[in-house]
Amino acid sequence: MKVRRRRLSGRPLLVATSAGVALTITSCADSTSGNLVAPPQMELCVEVVPDEATVSVDGVEWTDDRCQDVWEGIHTVGAVAEGYDDYSEEVTVDSPTTHEITMVEESGD
Repeated sequence: MKVRRRRLSGRPLLVATSAGVALTITSCADSTSGNLVAPPQMELCVEVVPDEATVSVDGVEWTDDRCQDVWEGIHTVGAVAEGYDDYSEEVTVDSPTTHEITMVEESGD
């Protein structure tokens, strides 16, 4: 039986062997930290005026709880409410964060 092997391309991140089978996970990027662990989750709370506004984070509506765990990094926080201009902003979450939104009433033009 002939074993065909692919040429390794990229930088090896993880090599494992078991029962005669070898598994290699590589990175296609030229520079990588080699860290396969997901970033930590942080609590993001959103406080909004008016209180009846609908809040979303990364396009997902938060219906019941305005405090949730999100992955560390940049997130898009949005809010919509009848009679107010839509709100959207990118927020960097690198520690437990409370983001405050005061929506602006629509002008009657």
